[in-house]
Amino acid sequence: MEISREKNIISVRFDDHCHLAAPSIFQYNKGQVMRFLDIPDGVEVQFSNAGLDRTENKIIMNGQVEIPDFLIAEGLDIKAYMQYIDENSETTIKTIDIPVKQRTQAGEDISEDDQPTFRQEIQAIMNSTKAIADDVEQRANNGEFNGKDGRDGVDGKDGKDGNDYVLTESDKSAIAEIAGNMLDYVPPTRTIAGQTLEQDIATDVLAAMLYPEVLSQGKTVIKGYAKEDIDTLLSATSKNAIANSTVYALQQALQADINANYNDILALQTKDKWELILDKTLPAQSSDGTLIDFGDLTLGGDYKELRIVTALWNSADTGDIQLFVNNMSEPIITLKNVIQYGATYSFDFALSTNDLFKDRYIVMSLKKSMTGVNATSSAESSYVNSSTDSTVPDIQSITNLKLHMTAGWNNSTERYVRVYGRK
Repeated sequence: MEISREKNIISVRFDDHCHLAAPSIFQYNKGQVMRFLDIPDGVEVQFSNAGLDRTENKIIMNGQVEIPDFLIAEGLDIKAYMQYIDENSETTIKTIDIPVKQRTQAGEDISEDDQPTFRQEIQAIMNSTKAIADDVEQRANNGEFNGKDGRDGVDGKDGKDGNDYVLTESDKSAIAEIAGNMLDYVPPTRTIAGQTLEQDIATDVLAAMLYPEVLSQGKTVIKGYAKEDIDTLLSATSKNAIANSTVYALQQALQADINANYNDILALQTKDKWELILDKTLPAQSSDGTLIDFGDLTLGGDYKELRIVTALWNSADTGDIQLFVNNMSEPIITLKNVIQYGATYSFDFALSTNDLFKDRYIVMSLKKSMTGVNATSSAESSYVNSSTDSTVPDIQSITNLKLHMTAGWNNSTERYVRVYGRK
């Protein structure tokens, strides 16, 4: 057993003991660290005091964890609680009491006695600044900063006389439109289809301008006549007339182009979408390490990115995750110290081709978080590493793959693993 303090670090060794009392720390002394000499990384430390209705949780990394500053500032004794599975697969509970000595918080404002002096210093700075500004203004008014007059420039030559501007047809149309918009009165002699505005426009005259064959269907007037008289005009728009129109021809050409390029259009629509290419069930089992073999996954070089998702319960020591491809006996990528124990974790792997770094090829990244209704943390951890094997330069070069978890896992029920691809 050992528990000692040097500066802001409290060193702890439990040995066979389950409860220890730490040296006291002073209230408001931030940045206090606990160094564990016989507790592995990945164990969660739950801090609390008598005034807190919840725990503040920290994960041991590199043998250390920081005591929450806000608990130290509250001035109440702190308790640290740890529960984990030891090397004998037994649940172990360790606790530490950390006394906190109360003291007055250091002031952040200027004391009452010093405030007049402080104000005087500020006032002196302001007075000095104002004096400098007044002096610069006076010197400027006296012309001290005026530059000398520059030399006269050379007179430019007179330009040539411009050519007379000739109005274009577009100019004439614009002028006519503006003039027409300014007129409130339209003379009754203005005609449409040869008829003045004071007369009804005859159906046959209007139709004759559109379809000459309408003349043979009778001469009726739109105003005051029934619907069938108007249908006479509409019936002139036959199917043959539509089929011979420019709009119809363009529409048909567009449809033909769409049909001819259907596969290319479909490829654009599905580009950058994740496609489920394997949905596999893992049996309920316990193991000192597991190998997830994707032998039933067919990869034909069609995918530029792969994604693997699963959820597993881990109950053994911390461990690594290794990626094997193309029946190789050695992993091409290893993610170190990824597996932790005592919880169910979701794993979201992404495999892509490196486009940035020289002599680095396949990149494997992982996002990992606790999952389940009783998860004690919602934090997400990220890991990444890349391969140096030039024989597998990109994702399209992968024909098969395996994931090896070097530490044990225990699933009382079946679990799933899914693989997605993106082209």
